[in-house]
Amino acid sequence: GPDCKKILRKWTLIDWCNYTSGSSTNGIFTYTQIIKVSNTETPILSCPKKIEIDATECDSMYVDTAPVTVEGMSCTGDYGIFNDSEYADFPGADASGTYPIGSTIVDYLVEYACGKEKVCRTEIVVHDKKPATPYCYSTLSVSLMPQDTDQDGQVDDGMVEVWAKDFDVNSFHPCNNGPLTYTFSSDITDTYRVFTCEEVGPNTLQMWTTDTKGNQSYCVV
Repeated sequence: GPDCKKILRKWTLIDWCNYTSGSSTNGIFTYTQIIKVSNTETPILSCPKKIEIDATECDSMYVDTAPVTVEGMSCTGDYGIFNDSEYADFPGADASGTYPIGSTIVDYLVEYACGKEKVCRTEIVVHDKKPATPYCYSTLSVSLMPQDTDQDGQVDDGMVEVWAKDFDVNSFHPCNNGPLTYTFSSDITDTYRVFTCEEVGPNTLQMWTTDTKGNQSYCVV
């Protein structure tokens, strides 16, 4: 391995009482001694404890992780580092890859001192944050209903109640996280607005969609 130097020393013993000239076996015994040289000091392995990312796809997201590093130097100036993630592009120090929504535990393993191992663990969390695709009318005209607010028999105001869902034109969720809730703001209780004579003329509104996961998006009317 990159952190382990191996020296092979071959010993030969000749039994001259039984040695036969020209023979490769009679009276000759050999043994190979293995000497391993390495730094036995435990390396310091640095990896993030947790990586969180919002998914832009329905079931997964590509997570770009920084390569894990080892502090200090080995005898040969390098260590063997591996990851056990089934979603990583490569099994080395970089565990970048396409991870599913949810939590995935990734263990990084560094080999040192001719067979010893140290593990560093990272939790990769992919959040389901794919919002709905809102479609709404670009414009909508409504008329005010006449009102007699002071009960004197004369119309002195107008009023109309408009619901956010009235602006929807086939909004949908690509991941089927429905049904959708339609509101005029990020507040999911803001489902309708009341307009009077004071708002006569153009009014710019936002139609918000909220899915069952709480993800939101909006379009402008």
